[in-house]
Amino acid sequence: MWHTFLDNMLIIVGFFYISFQLNDFGIKKNISSKLQTFIHALLGGVLSIIVMSFPFTYEEMSIDLRSVPIFTISYMYGATFGLICCILPFLFRLFIGGAFVFQGIFLGILSPMLIGSLFHRNRKIRAMNKTIRIQKILFAYFVYTIVKALFMFSLLPLSYKLLFKLIMSMTILSSIAIYCILLLVNNYTNKKLFMKEIEANNQKLTSLSQQHLSTLETLYKKNEELHTATMAKDKFIANISHELKTPLNITMTYIEYLLEEEGPLNDLQKKFLNTAYTNAERLQYLINDLLDLSLLDTMTIKLNYEYINITDFIKIIAQERDFLLKDTPLHINTTVPNRNIFIMADPFRLRQVMDNLLDNAIKFSEEGSIQIILKEEKHHIEIQINDCGIGIPSTKINNIFNPFYQVDHSSKKKYEGAGLGLSIAKKLITACGGNISVTSDVHKGSSFKIIIPFTHSCKETIHEKNIYH
Repeated sequence: MWHTFLDNMLIIVGFFYISFQLNDFGIKKNISSKLQTFIHALLGGVLSIIVMSFPFTYEEMSIDLRSVPIFTISYMYGATFGLICCILPFLFRLFIGGAFVFQGIFLGILSPMLIGSLFHRNRKIRAMNKTIRIQKILFAYFVYTIVKALFMFSLLPLSYKLLFKLIMSMTILSSIAIYCILLLVNNYTNKKLFMKEIEANNQKLTSLSQQHLSTLETLYKKNEELHTATMAKDKFIANISHELKTPLNITMTYIEYLLEEEGPLNDLQKKFLNTAYTNAERLQYLINDLLDLSLLDTMTIKLNYEYINITDFIKIIAQERDFLLKDTPLHINTTVPNRNIFIMADPFRLRQVMDNLLDNAIKFSEEGSIQIILKEEKHHIEIQINDCGIGIPSTKINNIFNPFYQVDHSSKKKYEGAGLGLSIAKKLITACGGNISVTSDVHKGSSFKIIIPFTHSCKETIHEKNIYH
């Protein structure tokens, strides 16, 4: 019996393998799910005929697994396809005939179709696209077994003991067959669903990649447009600065000549000329700042490096500024080491940075002391400029190195300036491999720290940025 049962199982496995291959073929050829299910139903009928042709005996009674494919198809796909599955086994059972032909048709073909269809709930199951819960189908088959047993007790003229043994053996063997079939079906279905999920994820990734590439392309174009606009702006500023410097210098020269020469100028006229010269000088500073900013932004500024005695450098600047403040309540103090310290830097540009920072410290401090502190570290020097001015709000301190930025944007602002000094100072110090930072307390003052390296890395940095030629 077991040998024949194993043969039946091999046949069942083979037929389901063929069903899987046909299902894959149908998917590739875009065959409709209904047609694929129809083919599965016909194959189930063929399988039922084959297992009917290879029965195994128990207590001189023939047993086969014809109900297994019919019940499985009916449970999976419903009554319509269950009836299609029953056609070939029905005709074959009529053909072979026998004493209990109608009982065999009802118990082994029609009743499994009816019970399987009764437990079929999901009308959307088509072509093995959803896994099946094994516990539910085994419970449904157990119900079919009870119904079959009741009919067998009433229809077959056999002893209860023999019928019980027959029913139990058929139930056990059929349950094993169904369990194995469902393992195959679920394994195939899970694999197919997994592949569909991978394909869907690949499509999503492809779509996201295309969107990403499109966004990058848009950003690249915008960046090119912005770069072109920035270059045009820098070129315009450089050109207009050069164009303005020539007539301005001529104007200032004539004003100087008029002020220096003795002539019929009254005090009011001299006052007007002095005012004109002061404002022309302010305009000259602004033009120079615009030109410097343009050169720094385009990385075409030339820095002339030489060794500087930074100790004397700081002392001279402090003395000059302190002299200019002698008639004011402000004064400048310095704290420097008692020995000479040398660094490699552009003295003109470093002086420009110091002047810009001291101008701000003096402008925003009404009285008290401005401290210039020089410190020597292992690889760099630090210059601190501490004022006692109005300070910078914490919400604005991150923006003060931006070009044209001013803490006071009001139309009635108290302090003059174009907002370029700190931006130029930051760019110049950064260009030579250094750094500039600030801390501040409102109404207490601000502290600017400049870090300049000792090594020649500043030259290398400039060279890499195409600034030093």
